[in-house]
Amino acid sequence: MALTVIFPEKPTREDFEAERKWGFTGSYERWLTLKLPIHLQFQKETTQEQFDELSKQVESWGGPIFIHGDFETDQCADCSRESKYLCDYPVGDDKTCDRMMCKSHSHHIGGDVHYCEFHFYEWTKYTAKTSIKAARPSNDN
Repeated sequence: MALTVIFPEKPTREDFEAERKWGFTGSYERWLTLKLPIHLQFQKETTQEQFDELSKQVESWGGPIFIHGDFETDQCADCSRESKYLCDYPVGDDKTCDRMMCKSHSHHIGGDVHYCEFHFYEWTKYTAKTSIKAARPSNDN
């Protein structure tokens, strides 16, 4: 996986004060989270472990994140980690949802059946109303 992170130049306190004159009413900290997007650009070789560690650092940044570039593997729709599963929830015409998910964002229903967060919620609502026993979510996928 190839990845480059671009941290924009941090805005100054003077920039914040100027925007307050134009009507911004939030705190300096909140303003910073709005002004400091992180751009992820896939360019050089990066291992999955390095990507996971970088993801933790990026999550702690607190601002918006933009990802650009070609992914060499299928990516989880929720977190961009490597996708190991597709959502198997039936959506009609013998088709399934097929949302790409990593292990932590998939819900193992049984056998080789996994649901995304939304369809797992829908499925548990349905099973609560019927006599079908809902499987307990497990992380042993």
